[in-house]
Amino acid sequence: SYLNLQKRFSPLTTKNYAVDLKQFFNFLNQEVYDSRLSEISYQHVRSFIASLIDKKKSTVSVNRKISCLKSFFKYALKNNLISNNPMQKIKRKKPKQEKRIVPLSFETVQKLAAGFAPRWEVVVWIGFYTGLRPSEILGLTWDRLDFEESTITVDRQLSRFSDQVFEKHLKTAKTYRTIPF
Repeated sequence: SYLNLQKRFSPLTTKNYAVDLKQFFNFLNQEVYDSRLSEISYQHVRSFIASLIDKKKSTVSVNRKISCLKSFFKYALKNNLISNNPMQKIKRKKPKQEKRIVPLSFETVQKLAAGFAPRWEVVVWIGFYTGLRPSEILGLTWDRLDFEESTITVDRQLSRFSDQVFEKHLKTAKTYRTIPF
């Protein structure tokens, strides 16, 4: 019922959080911990996170599970299902230093674009010249292009969940932008 009440979550987040919560409670049951909400402690959560790290889960994956559990236990505390939040002291993991991204050469992009049907080549070129994500490119409409000012307004994206395609707002305020072309 917790996930059904979270209107701010996208369908994909809801699905991922459901998987994360199931994994957490399965872990508690396998480790013979009491999985009643009121009995879950900081140490249980730490053990779960340690098990993820032992399984070589990526920092991004571990952080998503931490975010899920933080949200879940915050909800449980707010609704008086628990008296203290076991996630209160849990911090997200710092990401490892990322490898330097080497952009594709112009010649490589030409070959890549040539591999697409002509109507899709423009997506490759818009991405190459603007740095927009594919979902942001697919969210563009004519009214987002200002030919007088030579700018593109990026304020939405298209996403897919199962067989459904839907318009979606961008995740953060920083991703809403106007870029030159």
